[in-house]
Amino acid sequence: MKYTIDDLEKDLSKYLARSAALRKAKGHDYAGDEDTFSDLRILGCDYVAKRMIQKLFRVLQLLQHDPAVTDEKIEQEFVDIFNFAGYLPILYRQTK
Repeated sequence: MKYTIDDLEKDLSKYLARSAALRKAKGHDYAGDEDTFSDLRILGCDYVAKRMIQKLFRVLQLLQHDPAVTDEKIEQEFVDIFNFAGYLPILYRQTK
C-alpha cells in the first residue's frame, strides 16, 4: 500500500487537531485559561523533559507487552509526547 505525502499531510492534520483539543482541555484543567504555563513554569523544563521521557518509556512498554490496564490507549501517550515536545521550546524561552 502506497502512502503519499498527501496522505501523510491529511493524517497529520487530523492528529494536530486532536492534540490541540487535548492540549487546550488539559491546559485548562491543570492551570486555567489565563496562564496555561503557570504550573509548568514552577516545575521547570527539566520536569517537562522527564515527563516526556517517562511517556516514551511507557510507549516502549505498551509496544512490547500487553497492558494490565486495558482501557489505556497508546495513542493517548503519543499525543502527550507530542504536546510535551511542543511545550519545551516555548517554556525554555519563557524561563531564560
